[in-house]
Amino acid sequence: MNPQNTAPVLTTLAPAALFAPPVLLVGALVGIGLVWLFSGTRKTGNGAPDPDTAAPDPKAPKAPKAPAEASLEPSRATRTGSRITREDLAEALAYGERPVTRKECVAALEALGYRKSAAYNALAPQSRFRHLIETAPDGLFEWKG
Repeated sequence: MNPQNTAPVLTTLAPAALFAPPVLLVGALVGIGLVWLFSGTRKTGNGAPDPDTAAPDPKAPKAPKAPAEASLEPSRATRTGSRITREDLAEALAYGERPVTRKECVAALEALGYRKSAAYNALAPQSRFRHLIETAPDGLFEWKG
């Protein structure tokens, strides 16, 4: 577009560009107000208990609390995204007590909380642990560190 064609377009769009922000702001405020007005989680204003809910029985035995998800699997929550350490790899390879298949080693690292891709990368021939892992011709891995 050359300057002769640009000027009429800008003079036509300028009033619309000045009018749009206030309209969008008012529309957003009205939308938020309607969502707040029609939300079903409001409390009654007079402080009286809701007649639909029953009052808890103070003499009833309390149910035991369920354990939190994080307490069931603390290792996954703490190790996701972290790097595999030498000790973890040695543990996955049974500290060299016996040869381990790649699949068994990956499963052991996953049990420790690492992702499958990180486990396979740690066992790769070009990994930073290559001098600590001995690979047999039959595909078994053994810890030599």
